[in-house]
Amino acid sequence: MAWARLASAYMIQELMSGPPTQIQNRRVVAALERAIALDPTLGWAYYTRAGFEMNVTWDWQAAKADTEHLRAVDPRFQLLPGALGDIALVLGEPARAIESYREELARDPLDPNALNSLGMALCAANLLQQCLQTRLSLLQMYPEFGGVNSTIGIAHLYLGQFAAALQALQREQNDDYRLAGLALVYWGMRRRPESDAALNSLTTRFAATDAYGIAAVHAYRGETDEAFRWLDRAYRKHDPGMLALKTDPLLRNLHGDPRFQALVNRMGLAASTNHRSEVSDVLT
Repeated sequence: MAWARLASAYMIQELMSGPPTQIQNRRVVAALERAIALDPTLGWAYYTRAGFEMNVTWDWQAAKADTEHLRAVDPRFQLLPGALGDIALVLGEPARAIESYREELARDPLDPNALNSLGMALCAANLLQQCLQTRLSLLQMYPEFGGVNSTIGIAHLYLGQFAAALQALQREQNDDYRLAGLALVYWGMRRRPESDAALNSLTTRFAATDAYGIAAVHAYRGETDEAFRWLDRAYRKHDPGMLALKTDPLLRNLHGDPRFQALVNRMGLAASTNHRSEVSDVLT
């Protein structure tokens, strides 16, 4: 267990320090190999390796295989449903993700991460009112949860409730999330000067760390070329936001562009189920 948790710490440190490197990757893999050699049935090792493959190496099939192996060796592992949900969401299967996250919450109804993930999956599946209620529940139980006011604001945005969205986003403490959300909401309210100001500030301050978020704002605003330019940058910088590529409602304006499918192919996600078969468009 110590080697598995050490690998997890190495992985978190790697994700927080920017694009992964071969040296960092080898350190994680070596610790995991040691853990599995000592105990081939250790659930934490397979859970961590699946997380590494999904978040760091973007090897979706390996992550799926390790999660299935986790289910075989430790079917009662507490975090198994969440891992299955994460894989389903990345692969563009929000309905399956919802089912997994609800199973995780049945095991632990107070898990804030499971609530947050369920909210993302519900919005991806176009179950917008349920998404909003889940995020409001998260705020009620964990008011300090990172970005919770932003997610509430975005849920209101999807529902066309712009005044409520603006109020929620003005309470957001994270500058990155707040600026991105304000750029979106002001655009929805047809207040272009304020949207432009928020987007310009977001770009000036967070271009190095949130290329995906900037791309999503441009996509929502219908600025397709800029959206793809920033998505390309996000891909090259290994931005973690890219894991939402197939399910993020903010990107739906891009789906009809051949460049979107090319990017899906580039991410290695083309073989998975297209989430548009599960949901209908909500954004215009």
